[in-house]
Order: sequence, then structure tokens, then C-alpha cells
Amino acid sequence: MTATTRRIITSPEEIREAIHKKVVAAMLRKFPMKAGAYTLTLSNLHVSGRELTHTEQRHILLSKGSVTEGLYGDVTVTRENGKVAAELKHVRLLGIPWYTGRYTLLVDGNEYAVVNQMRTKPGVYTRKRGNDEIESSFNLSRGANFKLTMDPATGQFRIDILHAVLPALAVLRILRAQPSDILAVLGQELYDANNRTLTSSAVTRTRNCLYDKLVRYKSELGDTVSEEEKEAAIRSYFTSTRIDPETTRLTLGTAYDSVSAGTILDAMRRTLAVYREEEDIDERDHLAFQKIYGVEDLLAETIDKNDDASKKIVAKVAALSPELSDAEVGAAVREALRGAGFGTPMRRFVATSTLSRLPTQINPVEFMDVASIVTRLGEGAISSERAVPFETRGVNYSYIGTIDPIAAPESSKVGIDVHCTYNARKGDDNEFYKHVLNCRTGKTEDIRLIELHEKRVGFPDALYVKEKKSSDIIPAVYRGRLVKVRRDMLDYQIPSPHDLLTVTTSTVPFANANQGNRLLMGDKHIQQALPLKEPETRLVKPKISGLRSGGMLQTLGSFTIPVSPADGVVESIKDGVIVVRDKAGGRYAVDYEDNLPLATKTLLHNDITVRIGDSVRRGQALGTSTFAKDGELAMGRNLTVAYMPFHGLNHEDGVVLSESAAKNMTSVHADKIMVELTAHSVIGKDRYRACYPTTFTAEQLENLDNDGVVKEGVVLRYGDPVVVFMEDSSESRLNQVLGKLSKSLRRPYRDASVTYDGHSPAKVLVVKKSRGLYGVVLRIEKTLGVGDKVAGSYGNKGVCSAILPDDRMPRDESGKPVDAVFTSFGVVKRLNPGQILESCLGKVALKRGEPYEIENFSKENYVDFVRNEMKKYRVKDKETLYDPETGKQISGVFVGVQHCHKLMKTSDTNFSALGVEGRFDQDDGPTGSGIEGPKSLGQMEVNALIAHNARALMREGSTLRSAKNLEFWKEFQAGRLPQWPAEKKTFDRFSALLKQAGVNILRRGKELVAAPLTDRDVLALSAGEIRDGRRLNARTLAPEPGGLFDPVVTGGLDGRRWGHISLAEPVVNPVFTDAARAVLNMDGTDFRRLCEEQGGAIVRDMLNNIDVDKELEAEQVHLSGKLSLGAVDKAIKRLKCLRALKDLGLRAGDAYVLSVVPVTPPIMRPISIGTDGSTLDSDANALYKDLILQNNATRAVIEARLGPDDIREARRALNTRLHELAGTVAPGAGLNKARGIKGALMFVSGNTPKEGYFQRKVISGKQTLTGRATISPDVTLGLDEVGLPEEQAWALYAPFVVRQLALMGYDPLSARDAVASRSPAAKEILIGEMSRRPILINRAPTLWRHGILAARPIMRKGNNLHVNSLWEKSTNQDYDGDAMQIHVPVSEAAVQEALEMMPSRQIFSDKKRGALLMQPKTEPVAGLYKATENVGRPIPRGAEIHIFENEENAWKAYYQGKLKMTDYVEIGQRNII
Repeated sequence: MTATTRRIITSPEEIREAIHKKVVAAMLRKFPMKAGAYTLTLSNLHVSGRELTHTEQRHILLSKGSVTEGLYGDVTVTRENGKVAAELKHVRLLGIPWYTGRYTLLVDGNEYAVVNQMRTKPGVYTRKRGNDEIESSFNLSRGANFKLTMDPATGQFRIDILHAVLPALAVLRILRAQPSDILAVLGQELYDANNRTLTSSAVTRTRNCLYDKLVRYKSELGDTVSEEEKEAAIRSYFTSTRIDPETTRLTLGTAYDSVSAGTILDAMRRTLAVYREEEDIDERDHLAFQKIYGVEDLLAETIDKNDDASKKIVAKVAALSPELSDAEVGAAVREALRGAGFGTPMRRFVATSTLSRLPTQINPVEFMDVASIVTRLGEGAISSERAVPFETRGVNYSYIGTIDPIAAPESSKVGIDVHCTYNARKGDDNEFYKHVLNCRTGKTEDIRLIELHEKRVGFPDALYVKEKKSSDIIPAVYRGRLVKVRRDMLDYQIPSPHDLLTVTTSTVPFANANQGNRLLMGDKHIQQALPLKEPETRLVKPKISGLRSGGMLQTLGSFTIPVSPADGVVESIKDGVIVVRDKAGGRYAVDYEDNLPLATKTLLHNDITVRIGDSVRRGQALGTSTFAKDGELAMGRNLTVAYMPFHGLNHEDGVVLSESAAKNMTSVHADKIMVELTAHSVIGKDRYRACYPTTFTAEQLENLDNDGVVKEGVVLRYGDPVVVFMEDSSESRLNQVLGKLSKSLRRPYRDASVTYDGHSPAKVLVVKKSRGLYGVVLRIEKTLGVGDKVAGSYGNKGVCSAILPDDRMPRDESGKPVDAVFTSFGVVKRLNPGQILESCLGKVALKRGEPYEIENFSKENYVDFVRNEMKKYRVKDKETLYDPETGKQISGVFVGVQHCHKLMKTSDTNFSALGVEGRFDQDDGPTGSGIEGPKSLGQMEVNALIAHNARALMREGSTLRSAKNLEFWKEFQAGRLPQWPAEKKTFDRFSALLKQAGVNILRRGKELVAAPLTDRDVLALSAGEIRDGRRLNARTLAPEPGGLFDPVVTGGLDGRRWGHISLAEPVVNPVFTDAARAVLNMDGTDFRRLCEEQGGAIVRDMLNNIDVDKELEAEQVHLSGKLSLGAVDKAIKRLKCLRALKDLGLRAGDAYVLSVVPVTPPIMRPISIGTDGSTLDSDANALYKDLILQNNATRAVIEARLGPDDIREARRALNTRLHELAGTVAPGAGLNKARGIKGALMFVSGNTPKEGYFQRKVISGKQTLTGRATISPDVTLGLDEVGLPEEQAWALYAPFVVRQLALMGYDPLSARDAVASRSPAAKEILIGEMSRRPILINRAPTLWRHGILAARPIMRKGNNLHVNSLWEKSTNQDYDGDAMQIHVPVSEAAVQEALEMMPSRQIFSDKKRGALLMQPKTEPVAGLYKATENVGRPIPRGAEIHIFENEENAWKAYYQGKLKMTDYVEIGQRNII
């Protein structure tokens, strides 16, 4: 059957229809259902829903609601005799999440974007691994994946399946491969080499291993199974596997739909051919071998994979008596269908899947960009970034016309998330389709990529190519390789070069006139562009021939504006709807946006430009939006730009703007404030004022309604209340304690008010009240400021380093001040001349009064085109500018008009400053985000401090500034000398986590040694046994006696005492399982069987019977013999384990087998109780509960003396629970798996080292006395100086100022008031502290010790950190939005270490002796070169010499532009060069 195809990037309406179609098909596959005496069939399945208005969508977002479209059908219930018992009409089976016009799904008040997923097809792929070993991967759609590998040294083939490595010939023998067939593939020599592995013990081990791993868990053969039965079951298993025959036809030469002896033999033949370089490896990443799953497929898949709903229905209906009447049967079936929950997995997928993302939604470009993402990660594909092979990250030739090679993420995600081209197709069979021109018929077709694998598919011709000859040589893709062929040899060709790019890349004019990585940056910048208060449409627009709207700007703009559906008259405009009446009297309702808040603090709003009674045409824009003007995307301004150095202010990526330009680039933002009320919330303005009469002024409270919620239309300023309310805390533990002391100390109500914390005025647009929830939408306008990011369309980005009054900006030849001054080095360094072409044409467009439409790939030489247009309209590219600062005429400056954007990364998003007060987490570490959020001292910064030998700074970072230490700061600020804090709490918790995993930490002098945790260690820690897994009483929330928070054993909720669990029988320590196996000299399968069949007690006895000294001696002798590499590795591991046992003085059984398990103190695994009675629980508590339950169940099985199968299963389950607790495996089932619960080691290590507790909290950690700010260059600073924003200076130095005031005699309260009011005395002390106490600054990543510098801060206005440009090589800084972190040293020793880290102390680099580290770059170097170009050289014969009476006249001529720096000048009798 021919598949239906659609564009991957298509309209939201078409995607919504695709979702409906796929979900309907998935639901039909669930029926008929046979349930006892009844059969259920489904018919007339359809989706019922309506288009939501934008106002309704806004209300849903603000009330945290969800929107679904109902899936309805008719269900017929038939009895066994064939008679119809009931016909249920229009039964609602599930709700499909509603797909919005922004490519999102509305669930629980959030907008989720489900990205497309690429999955490798089932098949056999031969590839070369990183170590040059050849392997054939068997990727199965049914069955366990495995690999066939060949050892190049021995020629022996092995099969690696489920962590077991087996001889390939043993597997083939079980699958009944004929020796003659094996010999024909391998040849005699390799056959003999492999046949030597075919011992009877190897065959037996292979048989048992395959049976245990693949068959036993679902076998019905019982416990005693013969060899023949095992082999028959294994063959049956392989016959039931499934692979793709089309794929294997291409990779193996034969079409296979399951794994057989022939499949493995063909894979061996292929492996040998690749090894001998007779054939190429398989391009597994070729799109012919990939399938694509869109949002419709992924949602339908949740239904296909979920059998719970069907089982519920079958169970309920099967329980119905055949004697029931038809009416009773119908009612019962309807009730069963209603509670089945077909839609639950779909909703869970949208809310929790890694494929469902919260989009940034900065602007409409990002809406469509999300729809173009194709990822390789997620459920059903590759599990993690680290598992993505290197070759998968590269660009494959098959991507042409389907995947944009330019648009890709950077860093660790490169090649993982790719973007499909605008014309890329997918079929409802999940195949990639390519839109191609049939070179034989001249017609365009959509063809599956696997069908194009054997075809020559040519690259598209440039649009300017008119004459096409059959002899033209065209690059093409053939069998996954790039080839060059004559045009008449092409089978197909990509129709247009526009088909090579995605939506966002197509928004850039002159796209092919830029280096690829710069085009990528331009692609990203337009997605980050903020909406402006007064945007302008582009003067140079990208155009795509054949696109109905004319170009991407029009296409993207149309997403955000209301458009007339017909010719007619505007009849009404109200409630978010425009009604248009056509000539025949028909009425059309057109919805428009009314202050819809987007995810990343921007706003979608329409201003209607038509009036009632206006005549409109079909397709006419009826309004503008925050992102569109005149029917097209408009988010920037057309600025007059000059490219020149300008007093050092625009060094590197600094941009100088005029005040007018900064004002014109005022951006529009939104803030969505959500306030959730609980049963303990006390609302009402009057009640609040009665309890807190002085918190807010009368004027502030006047802006609130009676419920205490701000009114619409109010303008808020920093500190103004948004919602005032209280929480009833009368029953809290603290109030109960205070009440016993004195009733006057009780505080029954806690102030829970929410205030506005922005520094720009905010207008209240929308207030939405729903049950238990208030939603407020604010509109905020921010003028572009110093530190904000500015960008063009070509990767030319920078940070505003200065905003000058218009009369101080350079003036062009017409006398007008330029809007912006860019560095000219930004063009030559980045190879993006597109910005120059646009600037020239923009200048011409202004003069001719009409914009240009530029079609990419349409001209062979854009430079000539632009030159001709400039000549035609008499426009110059270079002008002589006048600098009012110096009075100098500067000739030869490039001046043009360029469309520029203000990007999301503004200076206030990077700005933060934290003193010593703030929020702290359960480990007493600083926490929080935003302006008062702490910054980290990470692993790389720690390494840099080690390289500086900065011990005092490291000590402060690991103890003082990384924890609360309130007592220290109280004493310090009182002027006393406090005691230095001891080891931080995070290390104690780290040690407890290791003990939870079964690892003990021993101190040997200054060293820490990891050792097995023994029973003796556990019992020495424990205060008693824990037998019950319960935690808190559900009614009283008090700890359960005997449970995990038993007050006697553990000390209760805040207890610090250890407990223990006595195991039903001994279990091998999960962390030391491999060590125990190595000491016993057993492989994994045999050791696991020993543990399950004999139990841990036998294992412990066997280990304790080993004489460590004798085994050490014997292993050393064994290692000295001739061994294979694998045997050497095995022997070394065993030797290490034996030596460790000897060093620790432990017997192996005592070291590696546990009879008791430690239970960490409650303080290390807290459970928090909310004011509404809800609990926030640590992962360890859930894992301890599961272990205790399983331990009690295992004890019951053993005591009941059940059969060996039951005991083996109980042992296996107990061992699994212990591994989950230790964190050597992830929870494999139940709520713990769904919640992502982590055991000790997984919590310590994290998904990546950076995310793990060890690196995040122990080695590094967030700090107090830290800040962060966007950097900009400042030529007025000395080498050892830094310009610190005033707000940061007061926040970071406050403790030191308070201390000095205290030493002067101020009481603590007066000292704090002096700092808060910034009194003259406090300011004088602040300046003094800043002069003697430098700050540490670093820009991540800190790649070497010079990446951390110290400098003396000088106070500056604004939010920017002003830095010396001579530091650039040291800190790898530039000025395109880079931010630096700030740390303040405390102790005198730390201050002295910081002084040694000043730039003046680091003049030379560590990398090369004598190499300068602090040195000028780019503009200064070029300026010095130009200024000294003729110094020391003789005056050339015939050179013009300018004669002046005196030096003053010479300088005057220079500033008037009559002289260049390199001209020859004569002053009287002296020559000056």
C-alpha cells in the first residue's frame, strides 16, 4: 500500500490531522477484545473537538489546565452465541492533547513541544570501532540486540549478547549450521582457529547462558530441562526475532526477517570482507537505514505499548455473568471503558518524556524551529549522549535535501539534534522520503530514501544556472558515497538549492556568502531575537521562488497575525474575535492574540489595524503583532552602522550604540506570575493588613483588589506587591514550641506575599483567578542597555559596550550620527561578508525607497550585483566620518544600513550578586537563582587554584563560603575573630552515601582509603535494627515506631543515629561483586548461578576458605607465564583484589559478603513536610522501604521451605533490591523507576560527572560572596583594575563594611542600616575595603591557572563588569555576551594569595618561556602596526612630504583628515614620520 507523506515542517493544522489519524489507527488495533463470554468491537471512530481561541488558551495556561480533543467511537458487545448484547454509541475512549498553532501541546498549564525522533532500522550493520576492531551489530525489533566480533590477532569470532561473550561457532552449532557452510565462509585456516574454541564445555556454557538469558524467564519447561530441550527453545527464540529484510538485503546481500544461522554466517562473511578491505563498512547512519517518528507516531505509540487499559477492560467484562440482561451488560461495559485510562500513558509521555520539551518560545522562528528538530536520543532510540557513536555525529551524504547540514547544536549535542530541511518529507510508514526531480520524466516525486540508495541523486543546480548540458559534471550521492557523474547519468536530482536548508537558515539573505559556522550563528541569533516596541521590516529580505507567501519572513509573520479569510467587510471586533462578512452574507470569525504569555518571558499580542466597516481582501493582514509588521516577521531595527575602531570601546565584539538607537531597540517582555493557594492559605487584603500593617504602604495596597491581588492596568515597580496573602502556621512545630514558652511568641500567620522583583516598570495586563490559583501577566519594556547582546543576521554578534549621546557619535557625510559602531575585524576574522552586502543594499534601499528581495543561490556574483546597484543609485560604501570627541575627520570608513536584533541574553539575565545571607539547601549549601543566586567554584576552578598553590582560597571555598556558617558571619560582622568552620556537611553526607552502597572510608594519615564495609563496621555504627519500611503516620505525620524514622533507634525526623537491617540471608556486597567473582576465579554466569542456587552463606564460606597469601603467590607465578591479553587482564584484577585483602587484613568472605545493611541517619535522608501535609522524600527512603519489604518476603520464603524456584527468585529479588540501594543498577520497575529514583552510587556520580553529588557538592559547590556579570572592555582601567557594578560592590562587600563599622563602635543594627542606606561613612569604608581586598574573576571554562585572575575593583554604574582587554589571552574572553564570575576572599591569607594572582604578577605564560600573556590583540595590534609602518625606513624616492610650520598645524591637518598616520611630514628643518 502506498504511504501518505507530509512535510516534516508543515502547518500545525496538518500535524493535528496526522495526530488524529495515527491515534485512531492505534486505537483500532486494540480491538476486538475477547473478554470471557463477550467480545467487544469498535467502529465509527472519530475525533471531536473545536478550535480554541487564543483567549481560551491564555486562560488555560494561567489556570494550569489541560486541553484535549475527545476520541469517540461506537462499541458493539457480542455474546458467545453471536447475538449483540449492547451497542454503545459515541463512547469517549480518551482525550488527545490539543495541538496548538505554536507546535505545542497544552498539558497542566505548560506548552510542550514533542520533537521528531530518528531510529535506526532493525538490521545487521558492520562497522569499525574506535580501536579498529570490526563488528557486526544485530539491531532487532524483537529480541535482544547483540554483536558479532572478530579478534584480529586470533581470527576467532565471538557473539556478545546481554553482557556475555560466547564463541560464535558454539552458537552456530546450536542453531544447526552445517560445518561445510561455516568452512565455506571462513576458509580452512580461520575455520580451524575457531573450531579450537568449540570444546564441549564451551558448548555447554553457551547453551546454558543463552537459555538463562533469553528463554528461562518465559519458559514453561520447568526446572529440569534436557540439553535438547534447551537448544530447541533457543532456536525457537531466534526464529521469533525480527529484523528488516530490506535493510539486510542491502547490508548482507540477502533479505532476512529473523536471525538464523544463515544471518550470522553472512555477517561473518561481511566482517571478513571489511577486515580484508574488500568491502566498505555499512553507513548505519545513512537515512535509508533510519526511520522518523513524528509527534503523531510517538503519541500513537503510547497506546500501542500500553496494555494496562485493555487488561482492565477485559478483566472487568470477563467477570460479567452471561446471564446478565443486555441493558446490564451495556451499562457495565460503558463503565469499564470510562475508567480504562487509554489516554493516561499519552498524557504521561507529554509531561515526562525526554522527547517532550519545554520550548523557549522567544519568538515565532523558534516555534517552527522546534518542529524541525530530529533527535537521536530518547525512548526507542539511543539512551544517552555518551552512547552516541562519534560517526553518528557527523554529516552523512544522505542528508542532502532532508537534513540541513548547517543548523546543528554545538558542544556535546553536536550531531544529536539535527534539523530537517523545509521540504523534507516523512511517510505514515515512518520512512524518510526525499522530494526529488525524476531526471527521466522531469516530474517531482516523493521517494523513500531506501529506494534511492542504489540511485544517483544529484545535488541541486544553482538558480542562476540556465543552460544545462548533458555533459555537465554534477556531484551526486550513490550508495551513501559522494560521486561526480555526468548530468545524463543522474537518476534523480534535488529540485532546488532551497531544499538544502531549514526554515531558520532560510531567513538569512546572502546565506551562501558566509562561512558555514557563521551561518549557523545567524540561524541561532534570529531564534533569540526579542520583540521590539517599535520594530522595522527589513530593507534586504530573503525570498524563495515558488513559496506562496514569497519568503520565510512572510511565512513566519503569518503565524502571529490575524488574516482575512475572504473578501468582505469588518462587521465587529470584540472579545478577541474579528467578524468579517462577505458579499453573500457569510460570516467568518477570525481569532486574534490578546496578551498571550510565552514560555521565556515574551508576549504574543495583536494590535488590530482595521476598523468596523473597513473593506478587506482575502489574505489581508488585519493587524500587527509583537513579532510582525506589514504581514511579515519584524523583530529588529535598520541601523546605520560604521565599521571602525572607536576609542577602544568596540574592541573585539564590543558594539557602541547611540542613545537614539538604544531607545529604538526597546524590547517587550512578559512575566507570568503564578501563585498557588493551599488549604492553609489566608487571603484578603484587609486580613493581611491587620496582621502586617507596615509591610506595604497604603498606596501600594490601593493597587490590590479585596482578595489581595493586583488590579489590571496597574504599573508595578520593584518591591510592589503582586499578591498578598498569609499561610496559617499555627500548627507548625516551631509555633508549638514558642507557644509553650509564651503565647506572645506565637506567630499564627506567615507572610507568603509575592512581590515584583524586576527593575523595570511592569504593567499588569491580565489577572486570572481560578480555584486555588492566581495568574498574573505583566508587560515590561526594557531599553537596550550596556551589556545587552546585539546581532545581525550573519553571526556578527556583540555586546553593547557603551551608549553615547547622539552628539558624541561619529557623523556621516550628511551630518547624521551613525547608530552603531562595529569592529571591522568582525568581518575578516569570521568570513561572513554577507553583512557587508546587506549593509550596502540597505543603504541603497533607503535611498530608492523600496526594499530588496534577495533570493539565495540566484546569482553567481552577489558582489557585482551590489556594486551595480550602488552605482545605479549613486551610493558610496565608504565615507569620511567626523568624530566629535576628537574633531578628527576619518576617511575611508565603511558605512551602511543593517538590520540588527536585540537578543534574549541581556545584561540583567547574567547579573547576580550574593553576600553571606540567602537560601540554603538541606546540606547547608547556598542555593537559589536569579539576582541573588550563588555561583559555583567548579572542578576546573579548583584545579586552577591548585595550580596557583592558593591553599587559603581553596580552604575558604570548601568550608567557609560553600556552607551557611551563620555563627561565623555573626561573629565576624560583630568585629570579633570567629572560629573557622570545620569540615562541611556535604563530605559527611558523601561518606554516608558510600556506606549506604557498602563502601567504608578509612583515614590513613592525610589519605582517604576506600574499603569494603563489613558486618562488624555496620554493627559498630548502628543504634539498633530497623524491621519496618514505614516512614510517617498518614494521619499525624509522626514517625512510625520501628520504621525508618524510629525515634528510639534513629532519633526521629532530624535524627543523627545509624540503624541496620538484618538480611534474611547473607548477600554479596553489590560494589564488590566483581571482586568476589575474581577471587573465586569464576565467570559472571557461573557466579550468579552460585549465588542464586546456593545462597550468600555458601559464597562467604568459599571466600573465607581462600588462603590469601598462597593465592597471591600462585597468581604471581601464573602471571609470569605466557598468557593471552584477556587472561593477563583477568589475572591482574585478581591480584589487585588479593593484595587489597592482605593490606586491609580481611578475609575475602568477611570483606565481600554482608549479613547486615547500614541504614543512614535521617538527617542524611530527610523527609520534608509541607504546610499542606505533602511530603518531599529522599530517594534512599524509597529504596530502604523496598529492601525491607523484599527482605521480609525472602525470610518468609526461606522459613516456609518453599521450592528451589521460589527460593532462587527470592534471592534474586533481594540481591536486586540491594543493588538498587547501592546504586549499581537503576530501579527496574514500579514507582521508583517512574520517579527516576537513584541509589547511592548513581546519586554520587550523576548521569554525568558534572551532575553528580561528588563533583557538584564535595569537590566543588556553590558559594556565598559571589556574583556574575556580562563583561565589556574599558580602556581607562589599569592592568590590575576591574570595573565592578555598584550594586554588586554593596552586596559583596557588605559583611566587611559592617565589620569595620562595628569596630568603629556601631551596634549591629545600626551598622546594617548604614549599609542599607549607603551612608557616607559606609561608602568610605566600602571604597577602602575594595582597595585592599581584590576580587577573583574567572570566565568558564577555566582551562588553565591563568583563567582565574585577581583585580582591584573600581565602582562603575550599570550591570556590566568592565575589564581590561589585555586579559583576553589569559581568560579567553571576548565581548559577544561572555560573563565572568566574581569571588571575594575573606581571610588575610586568602587576600594575600589573591594579590599574587593579579595580572601584573602573571605577565608571562606558563606554556612557553618568555611568551607574553598580558598583551594587546586585533585592533591595538593593527593600530600599532599602522602607526609604526614607516618607522626606521628611509623615505622612498618621490614620496610626498607635507611641510608645516609647526607641530600644532600638522596635528590639526591630521584631525581634519588631510593626513594619514603613515604620511611623511616636515616641520621646519626636522622630518617627522
